[in-house]
Amino acid sequence: MKTYIELHQQLKDEGYFERIALDPTAQFGSEQQPFLGARYLPEILVSENAYSETQIRWRTQPALDGTRYSPVQMQRGGTLMGEFKVDLGNTDTGDEMTGQDHDGLIKLLNQDRDMEGIAQVMRWADNSLLRPHLIKNELQRWQAIVLGQVTRNGSEGYTETVNYHQPAGHRPEVLGGTTGSPAGWYLDTYDPFDDIFAGKEKLASLGFEVSDIICNANLMATLRGNATVATRTSMVRVNDSGQIRGTTGYVSNATINQALADNDLPPVTVYNAGYQTPTGFLRFLDLSDTHDYFIMLGRTTRQWDLVTDFSTRAEPGSGTFDRDAIDPGSLTINSTLGYYGVGRNVGSSGSGRTIFTMTQDKKPKGYYGEAYQAGLPVVTEPEAIYVIRVKRPTAS
Repeated sequence: MKTYIELHQQLKDEGYFERIALDPTAQFGSEQQPFLGARYLPEILVSENAYSETQIRWRTQPALDGTRYSPVQMQRGGTLMGEFKVDLGNTDTGDEMTGQDHDGLIKLLNQDRDMEGIAQVMRWADNSLLRPHLIKNELQRWQAIVLGQVTRNGSEGYTETVNYHQPAGHRPEVLGGTTGSPAGWYLDTYDPFDDIFAGKEKLASLGFEVSDIICNANLMATLRGNATVATRTSMVRVNDSGQIRGTTGYVSNATINQALADNDLPPVTVYNAGYQTPTGFLRFLDLSDTHDYFIMLGRTTRQWDLVTDFSTRAEPGSGTFDRDAIDPGSLTINSTLGYYGVGRNVGSSGSGRTIFTMTQDKKPKGYYGEAYQAGLPVVTEPEAIYVIRVKRPTAS
């Protein structure tokens, strides 16, 4: 029978905490609550916490015609997008296991149910130490994609804004009017599809095909409630008297997506994932009290792969993430917009999140832990992002 102190030492010796801290699959969330932003800005371990990222978008050209015995003709092409000064921010969190959870752990250990005890400790570490960072990273991803800026909030009201390159015309605003006299997407005679088609044309003019469309549930409900959108799903039928009648069916998400498909556009992904705050629940796309966002993303040639883009660190006496435990082929992502850079913490020999835990004998007995990281999203394809900022109607 192990004591909770002996169990903790076993977890440290076998690298359990190190493995969850460095697990690159954790950033994608769970099946019940996926983190969609990680698909577009996945984590990459970077060796420096401050560096210059040169944003280059290469345009692949067709092969040149030649003869059977001619030498290979060299060709190069590309467009320099600019340079981004990366200065990773620092985040940290700490927690201790509740007395009730600790009593439950002691009960398991007294019954020689060590594996269940390990699972309980790791659930605590995952929920209390790792997940706060994953949520913060996901929020910063959507700030970078949607707003073109990330806000860092420190102690005593300190605020710092990181601005990203915002190409002209990629974040148009649609006015919302007032509750008594709505405008834009809230006005029945207004056609939101005109704005959507404008986004498609803007991306196409830069060589991008629209690969993804994302918005929150509120904006999707606005589309469903728009009378002009409803006419796009209307049908014509002949009644028993031979008269032609127009009918408008129920405007569902599926009917809107069919209208988009008829215009060579992908379906809308309604993204409702969020996080708890001291004042209530917020969704990742609830980035403003005044606007909702219709996000259109272009297909890029950038790719993220576990084997080539996520190199875990190895520290003496600690475990590392076991790549052999998963299929690397299942962790290849095409058409990314950049990455989320995770740097090196103070005192660490390599890059990646750090989780520190210890046992405590003070009341209540149990585990104490803290986790910290240096990170920042880096957008390397700013021209592939098009965001329609739909202003909500204000009180009249």
